[in-house]
Amino acid sequence: MPKKEPSKLEITTGLVSRGTMIWTVEGKFQVLPFVKAPVRMTILGFVVPNASKPNLIVYSPFQPTAELVDSIKKIGNVAFVVAPNSMHHVFAGPFKEAFPGCKLVGAQVVANKRFDLAFEHVLKTPKDVGQVEGWPIETVLVHLVEGCDMLGELALLHRPSKTLVLCDMAFNYEHGGEVALPGPPVSWYLRLTGGHRRCCVTEPFRWMVDAPVLKDSLGALLRSWDFEQVIMAHGSVIPSGGKQALTAGTYSWASDLASKLEATAKRRAVGPIPAEYLPYAAVGAAALGVGALLLLRRSK
Repeated sequence: MPKKEPSKLEITTGLVSRGTMIWTVEGKFQVLPFVKAPVRMTILGFVVPNASKPNLIVYSPFQPTAELVDSIKKIGNVAFVVAPNSMHHVFAGPFKEAFPGCKLVGAQVVANKRFDLAFEHVLKTPKDVGQVEGWPIETVLVHLVEGCDMLGELALLHRPSKTLVLCDMAFNYEHGGEVALPGPPVSWYLRLTGGHRRCCVTEPFRWMVDAPVLKDSLGALLRSWDFEQVIMAHGSVIPSGGKQALTAGTYSWASDLASKLEATAKRRAVGPIPAEYLPYAAVGAAALGVGALLLLRRSK
């Protein structure tokens, strides 16, 4: 059973409004001794008939401190807690306990990792959200990002605020943003791995993803969802132009990587020598063969 270490998280803000019925809470999570990285929790609201307050979906939950719990109860009723991927789940259990009656939702890979948690709903495909009792399928859409099975990330579209909510499928430590680059050694890692790029993953993801599948999965999301704002777990929120930013960021990165892999596969299909050099290689091989025959005749 994973250890609960609440001391690793420092909550740095209260609820921050990000538009119509959507809020964030900012924090810092200890990734190494004396090293903390910015992290974010998102709360999405949806209207319930005859209710005085909206119901809430908490995405990537933080440690449920008394202050945080009180703040959330003032704005609505927590109906769902989403453990969005295999890296952001540490406080899912305590958060569910703090709001009795809410339902825990996660992808299959998260449920496999956190077998100690009682998930009411495990999403194996995006269509499974239609089977989640009480989920506002007309207000909050769910997309299971394929091509990165190690994470099993769930992306959400909050229609009232036209917001795409991601976790680790995009970082946004852009210069001049609301969230500055963390201090060393996290900043060194981000600079070395492209973590300063806008709305994009870091380079080590190339060893975690199936690039063609990820490209197609993000492409389907971009074609079918209408959003302006992008909220991710790490980096500055993109309040407008989010679809263009994600297209130029993680989607383009996955597309370029897929193209490179395809080109490499084509070269390997014809052997280790590129096709344009095959005629020269054939002439060279023939010359070597003739030379070998001449040497054999002289040695007799």
